[in-house]
Amino acid sequence: MANTLLPETVTAAFGTATPAPPVVEVHLSTYRSGRSDEAVENVVDVSTIGEREDARPFYGAGEVLDETLVEGDDWAPAVVDARTVMAMG
Repeated sequence: MANTLLPETVTAAFGTATPAPPVVEVHLSTYRSGRSDEAVENVVDVSTIGEREDARPFYGAGEVLDETLVEGDDWAPAVVDARTVMAMG
């Protein structure tokens, strides 16, 4: 019953347009259970992407991938962009 009604209901409500791709968010954290927290810049070299705007250490960050950089199966440019934004924050 669900296999028959669900597609018909979705088509009736939204038409046959292709749904937008889901939002993807990348998270970076240096938290390790049972160990003292270390700042991200002490664990990952962020010096190659420029100088950070905020001098305070950070322990985690998250960033939504730029949809314009996600093409097919090659998400590398979008992930690099998100990591750069996180590191520069």
